[in-house]
Amino acid sequence: MFFISMVELAFVFWLPTAFAHFKRSGASPLLVAIAVYVGALCMATLLSVDRATSFWSDFERSMGFWTYAHVVLFFLMVASTFKREREWKILFTLMTVSAISVVFVPVFSGELAQSARIISTLKNAAFLATYLVLAFFIALTLLLSEPRWNWRASILAVGCFLFIVCIFLTGTRGALVGMAAGLLFLPIAFLLLAKKDSTILSFSYRTIYRVSIGILISIGLVAVVGMTLQESLQASSSDRIRRIASFSLADPSLASRLAVWNVAWEGWRDHLLFGWGPENFDLLFHANYSSDLYRYEPWFDRAHNFILDSGTTTGVVGVGAYFVIFIAAGYMLYSLFKNGRASVGVVVVVGGTLVAHLTQTLFVFDSITTLTSLFIVLGYVHFLWIRGRTLHILPRTSSYALFVFGAFVMSTLWYQGVWRPYQENRLAYLGYQAFADGRDRDGEALTERALAYQTHGDRDVRRGVAEYVFEFIKQGGKRSPDDAKELFSYAIEKMEENITARPQDAKWYMYQGQLYNLSASLLGQTATAADAERRFLDAAKLSPNRPQIYLEIAQARTLQGDIAGVWEMIDTAALLAPDYSIIYTNGLVHAIAAKNLAREHQYMSKLEALGGFDKVAIRDAYYRASRVAEALLWQRKYIAQLEEDKDISSTMLAVEYKNLAVFYRDAGDRVNARDAALHVIELDSRQRTAAEAFLRELGF
Repeated sequence: MFFISMVELAFVFWLPTAFAHFKRSGASPLLVAIAVYVGALCMATLLSVDRATSFWSDFERSMGFWTYAHVVLFFLMVASTFKREREWKILFTLMTVSAISVVFVPVFSGELAQSARIISTLKNAAFLATYLVLAFFIALTLLLSEPRWNWRASILAVGCFLFIVCIFLTGTRGALVGMAAGLLFLPIAFLLLAKKDSTILSFSYRTIYRVSIGILISIGLVAVVGMTLQESLQASSSDRIRRIASFSLADPSLASRLAVWNVAWEGWRDHLLFGWGPENFDLLFHANYSSDLYRYEPWFDRAHNFILDSGTTTGVVGVGAYFVIFIAAGYMLYSLFKNGRASVGVVVVVGGTLVAHLTQTLFVFDSITTLTSLFIVLGYVHFLWIRGRTLHILPRTSSYALFVFGAFVMSTLWYQGVWRPYQENRLAYLGYQAFADGRDRDGEALTERALAYQTHGDRDVRRGVAEYVFEFIKQGGKRSPDDAKELFSYAIEKMEENITARPQDAKWYMYQGQLYNLSASLLGQTATAADAERRFLDAAKLSPNRPQIYLEIAQARTLQGDIAGVWEMIDTAALLAPDYSIIYTNGLVHAIAAKNLAREHQYMSKLEALGGFDKVAIRDAYYRASRVAEALLWQRKYIAQLEEDKDISSTMLAVEYKNLAVFYRDAGDRVNARDAALHVIELDSRQRTAAEAFLRELGF
């Protein structure tokens, strides 16, 4: 929202001179290419399967046509406002200083002391890394534009080094590959383009030639050493080194990307020309979901590959137009160099920036930080092309009229696109906090006030209510029966509104179905199980290859007493994903409850073959069925598993020994129940009072 607000405010002051600038300086191939891309986005949005989402996006991503239009407007303002090389250097310097400040945040926040990937102020390791890749090349552009090595060059060199270190600490492999591609481009381009009299930082051609060869050899050596020592690096004590070294087709993260890319391609073929519309990848994902994806995340709203992301949402036309932007920029850089209007250093580094960004977006999608940085670089290319042309200022009367017009238009857009969503988001947050504090009436009132703004964030606001309920159940929250029924009823109502707003989205049917199932199982409202089944069947029509849907239907049928229907759904899920252990765990739990020994043995054998026992779920199923001996067996297996983990806390072990003591008591084994209770005290002295009360209950 800050970026949108600043662009709209700047537009008001920029508009009076905008027409004069472009009339006087003329267009560039890059300007035309970006105009074509905007046109492709417009067409994709108009022909979208969900135009509202394509235009506005949602609160989480905010990368719809609305945002792209502001990024392009930002590009136009930057490209036309900065008219001198010195002004661009100031802008690049400010960007470099800003990036360095982002790098230092993990140092002072204590992130570096942790083993996790650093996220800094961007709160996402991948976004931080891709942003710093562009920051690195922008700083390098400044460095190589210095006439000689001086104190400024030294500071910039240190900044570049810090960026590389920070990118490594994010553990983002896609960004590292992008960085490597950009660095590889630099010496190759120099060797191809540089002339004998070329100098960079006052260094001679011969020196730069040697450095270029050295860079190529170094990159090659790093690659060879990395591949040779990959197994050793994967055993490193550093999580970041292990993550980077695990870059292979067998790595789960890359395997998930490949699986999603296949889904993206299948969906793209259904809307080949203009795609499904910006920000509609999730609808494609539902419709073309592959059952193999059970191993990974249940929801993907990006393909994590710019070709497939752009292709699936804007079609062949959109992805082609996007490529044309980079082709135009490359053509302009080469022409500028050939005509002597740009130095070899500038051409090589700016070209390397574009190569690095294109490469990293093969694995990581754009965010607003990378998009604005990229378009600033493109603005610089445009500036180099039109440099030297004078700017004509419109008469004051025309300028004043355009100022007033711009102020009116932008204030209206700002109210609709910034102020109203901000207020809705603010009230939704307060509503969530009210629910968390147990003030359900206040939570409902604040949520309704938020929804009264009727913005593109409505679905996110309503989703927040459902996700609070899921979190409330997960954390073992307490409500009176009447309050719990009211809370579930309100969340179900909000999901119904989401279904009405976006009927193509399987997620909302599944959310509502889960709420109905929970209501039936936890609140005793068994009639809602039929509603759960109905909604999950609706979800299955939209995403027929999701095995999870059929497991939920099985749960709903259990609550309705339709045992034959349960086995039908378990068998359907097993056909879709025969190696998905959760299917057989669910089947086993249902078989134990239904006292179906044949099914119980069938699923137990399958789980044994897969080696994927959920010991807690199996233990609880046996305990609920009053088969305490089996529950004891699985509880002992679970404790043995925990004790093999060197990092397990004594507090967690104490909880499980407490459960073991209860199981022994219920089995009539007082001696072992006593021993388990005494072990609880050894593990966690805070449990002494409760354990001693338990021992007195046993008669000790």
